[in-house]
Amino acid sequence: MIEIAENKEYLLGNRAKDLYIHTMKITQNTNLFPKSVRFTFVQDLQTTAKSIIKGIHAANECMFATEYRRRLELIKAVLDDCNFFLLLLEICVELEYIDLRRCEHWSSLVLNVKYMCAAWRKKDTERSKPLIEKEERDRLEQQAALIQEAVAAVLSRKQ
Repeated sequence: MIEIAENKEYLLGNRAKDLYIHTMKITQNTNLFPKSVRFTFVQDLQTTAKSIIKGIHAANECMFATEYRRRLELIKAVLDDCNFFLLLLEICVELEYIDLRRCEHWSSLVLNVKYMCAAWRKKDTERSKPLIEKEERDRLEQQAALIQEAVAAVLSRKQ
């Protein structure tokens, strides 16, 4: 078994792994989730937990200097999945699959991931501002050069 170090840099990935493992263990308990909801509700919980961990890994693999937009999109998708997961937990309580105590613990796992992702997104949004500004300046300079070329071509034809 591969063990990932619990360092500050990969703390979010470890928290997402904890959420995924907890979700798999709880949803496999047929005393909590009957087989009648295995291919509907349980699958939604498991798929969303998997999507969260997968999104974090994918965002972490993006090179910030060149893929900052994709990275921010992936982080946003993880946040969306966290919000959906919290809604699913609320439904679990309402349908009496889990009690409030279990919901609180499970929700805390989701919220740890969500808050860490939100902080990551905020930090990367700030870090990307100069890159976005440079990209915009370069685009405008390129457009200005094309316009100058077009004007020069039109003027040279008139003479």
